[in-house]
Amino acid sequence: MRVRGMEDVGWDPFVETHQLVTDLMTLINAPLVAYTKVSPGLLLYGHLTEVGSMYQILANFMRIVGGERYAIDPLPDRYPRNRNGQPQFLSTAGKVRALKEMLNPVGQPAVVAALDWFFNASVRNAFAHADYTLHRESFRARSEWFEVGGIQTPEISLPLLAGRDQGPVGRCELGLHGMVHRDVDVVAADRFKDAVAI
Repeated sequence: MRVRGMEDVGWDPFVETHQLVTDLMTLINAPLVAYTKVSPGLLLYGHLTEVGSMYQILANFMRIVGGERYAIDPLPDRYPRNRNGQPQFLSTAGKVRALKEMLNPVGQPAVVAALDWFFNASVRNAFAHADYTLHRESFRARSEWFEVGGIQTPEISLPLLAGRDQGPVGRCELGLHGMVHRDVDVVAADRFKDAVAI
């Protein structure tokens, strides 16, 4: 469900994303010290939060479930406008917000929960803007805050960051396991089974 119009071979960023996922997962699964795996995991997570076609596919599913037609650009009415009323760039967080707004009216709370489970703006922003450090057993952000146990903190432990079910980097690995290897991890299947039943 990714109709983009006419284009020649070699112009689909999703194909390159798939190759990057394969390459980084190979590196992450190599016999490396666990601490060394955090950086490629963050790179993979940061990249995947930016893959526009994933948001477009989900937005089009919601349009169709809501009785609308497929659109090459399914989020144009969600773009912020400048003073002249022209559409501007829609940030990743803006795309996630727009999708949540689309999901609620069509009765898809499980998909909203899956988005919340995967997308962590603080981790994404700290990594994407190179405003973090990996120090001992923690990921520290200078301009972002994380909620850990109901407390706001600029630091999150590496086990929590990369935990297979709790941390955003671990969630990324779970979600990609099926994409790369064509099978689904049991934990990921449990987490997403309701979300994909559209």
